[in-house]
Amino acid sequence: MKKNVLVIGWYGEGNIGDEAILQSIKNNLTEKFDVNVKALSTRTEYTTRMQGVEAIPHMPLSMKSFVLNFFNIKKSRPAINAIRNSDIILLGGGGFLSDWSYFNPFNWLKYIVIAKYFNKKTMLYAIGAGPFRTKFGKFCVRYVVNKFIDKITVRDEESRDWLKKAGVTKEIVVSGDPVISLNYSSSELNIEKDKQLITFVLNPYLKEKNPEKYNNLKESLIDYFKLFTPNEHELVFLPFENSKDYEFNKELIIESGIEAKLINLELDPNTAMNILAKSDLVVSLRLHGNIMSASCGTPFLPIVYHHKTAEFIKKLGWEYQIDFGEGKNWIDADLNPQELFEKTIEILNNRIHLAEKLDKLKNDYCKFNDINLKEFEKLINN
Repeated sequence: MKKNVLVIGWYGEGNIGDEAILQSIKNNLTEKFDVNVKALSTRTEYTTRMQGVEAIPHMPLSMKSFVLNFFNIKKSRPAINAIRNSDIILLGGGGFLSDWSYFNPFNWLKYIVIAKYFNKKTMLYAIGAGPFRTKFGKFCVRYVVNKFIDKITVRDEESRDWLKKAGVTKEIVVSGDPVISLNYSSSELNIEKDKQLITFVLNPYLKEKNPEKYNNLKESLIDYFKLFTPNEHELVFLPFENSKDYEFNKELIIESGIEAKLINLELDPNTAMNILAKSDLVVSLRLHGNIMSASCGTPFLPIVYHHKTAEFIKKLGWEYQIDFGEGKNWIDADLNPQELFEKTIEILNNRIHLAEKLDKLKNDYCKFNDINLKEFEKLINN
């Protein structure tokens, strides 16, 4: 009998990386198992249109809206019914399980408590976890995961260590990010190129939390873009989350005075993959800009600002990275535009050899995603 799987994550917000996670999980599970996949979403119409997945609205996600709507069952009924009508509940992929916001662990893990109330199987599926720096965050993770989670896979060793530091005693299996296995088909979006095509996946990291570091990021990127030769390089800017990234990318183009193409569309993962695949090089701040580039075989230069990206690069065996951070999620390092440009040119000059190498590294990394499927198989057959 076909099993119903409900995937819960940060879906519907228009972040290509998160949508790629959902699409990868759906594709992997439906290809290997006799399952029907649904998802909770903040915008159900968007998720259904982009993923072809039946989507159900989330319960109120912020602590404030949850408390204000605690007795308003209409707000929570669709999600609760979706849990009750499913066989397996997955908290699926992404780095959302962290206490960067005080109540964030509670906001996600409440779904697991509800699932166990209805006696459902539960799994943390290829998640990124941590950091956990508050007592309340650690308590929520320790209590709910130890008591109500049946299977745990995490996409990197750092996530496993954060869960252990929070007090999780259950078996934690280190796997890999499912997006590495994402395939793509031809897209209607056409990118013409007669020069070397470089695609940038950039976001305004630290704009609110650390304006000084953000200014270093922005000014360094502007200086970096000024080093390109217009008649040799075609520059494309691909916002992964249009609502957050578009204006930042627009400012970079205007203030650096370069000629560039700025994508201003709410893209699905397949169309984004087509752009990345056609590129000679991808320079990405966003984790899944790097993972999707690796998936489609395009050499990439990661700007590492978080342990999640560093862990992916290390596990993949990729030899290039540029460090930038404020000393919390990653090391304290300023961005150096000259270093960034030199690495860019180095990769472009060796792109054919690097693409061949990347193809092997990607295939090796896919074995880590197979671990997610093996653990899911144990869960579904138990």
